[in-house]
Amino acid sequence: MALSLLSLPELSEADPQLAGEGTLDPVGLAPIADRLAELLVPGVRSRMQRIRFLTAAAVGAQCSSDLIDSSMAEGGPTPSIAFEWIVLEAFARRDQEFKCLSESGVAGSAKVRQVVLKAKGRLDPSNYLKAPNVFGFTGVYLPLARDFGVLKDDRRAGRAAPELVRAWEQDQGLEGFTDLVAGTPGRQFAEQLRKAVSDSMAAGQCAAPLRNSFLDQICETMHPGKIGDREGRLLRDWLESPDQAVRSELAQSVLEIDGGTEQEVFAQLLARGPSPDVERRLQAIVDFERFARTLLSGFDQLRALSTAEGSKPITTSGIANDPILKDVVKMLPGLYSVSYRSICDLDPLLAEKLTSRFQGFADPLSVEIFVSQVLSHHDDVQGRKPPGGKRPWFERQGNGWVIRRDYRFDVVREKSVDVNELRFIHPYRMSAMSRFMDDLQS
Repeated sequence: MALSLLSLPELSEADPQLAGEGTLDPVGLAPIADRLAELLVPGVRSRMQRIRFLTAAAVGAQCSSDLIDSSMAEGGPTPSIAFEWIVLEAFARRDQEFKCLSESGVAGSAKVRQVVLKAKGRLDPSNYLKAPNVFGFTGVYLPLARDFGVLKDDRRAGRAAPELVRAWEQDQGLEGFTDLVAGTPGRQFAEQLRKAVSDSMAAGQCAAPLRNSFLDQICETMHPGKIGDREGRLLRDWLESPDQAVRSELAQSVLEIDGGTEQEVFAQLLARGPSPDVERRLQAIVDFERFARTLLSGFDQLRALSTAEGSKPITTSGIANDPILKDVVKMLPGLYSVSYRSICDLDPLLAEKLTSRFQGFADPLSVEIFVSQVLSHHDDVQGRKPPGGKRPWFERQGNGWVIRRDYRFDVVREKSVDVNELRFIHPYRMSAMSRFMDDLQS
């Protein structure tokens, strides 16, 4: 039986405290997807765009980790946030010459450009990112930096930071940066950066000097798309390390396929005949996505039906013959069973989590029972979202439900398409891996 599936935007990892009333993940699928993604490519995140920001974070930590204690005591900006202000201001102010900001892919690029170039201001907590520890480039790359040993949890330089920074300094002609060797250009630049970080922390805003020579040096040595030979070899060695055999195989494989959307990448990888460990992970994700898309399609059909009714409540009896909902309830048990087996083969604890959250959809249901069950499930998902729960998207009115205005859905589906068509509703980090490897081979 075929099913109409929505072309939904890819969801990044939810940050519930910033998501208003919980506009992401209304039926609680993301935690399973996130865990599957971590089993596939540990340390990588979908928000990651250019792997060179890992080096930039290491450079910042190497020259300013000793300032962390003072920032904690004084409660001001952390060294990593101050360093981000400095780097992004330099990228913005010299973008016409170097195209650093234009090619960065970092969150808030447009806002940085607005503050620095149009408003002629300096970056500070009021005009930078709403949650810089999460969305600033240090925060975005922190999982991979920890995995490689480049940064510690508190963002101090980790055991592997000197190796990466030395590779970078040699490529950039900045010998002496890591070890602060007297009389070297590297030490001079390290001291300039450290002073700029310290001054910015004290001022509560970016206080880096606006000399073109300093800004140019930042852009020349940290351009997101211009990785040096030694630095690039080291980063690729880490991505292809046999210590993470699955990630290593995928890093090498993405260079040999045609790219495309993540689901197209998955199809190509499966067609290549991957190792059993990789194949089990890829297949578990494909099977989960088919279940997830079907469940979410049923929920969104309810949104659409309620939207079409305006303020009139939808009732279980009134929509019992909806063809899409009939398709959903027919397919869900089989899709759940396949997904459960695939996940159990990969991670039994994750399979238990799937069961604890979604077993209510494992058995055949009537449309009427499905509607009540999925809306109750949605209420529970919303209630669990931090910090104190979120309101459901539907409001109960009498014996029916009405979709709230902010969550209306204007497409009532009537025709079906093939459920076996690969179309992911969650990101699985392979796009980030592809971008990393493209940068590292250029």
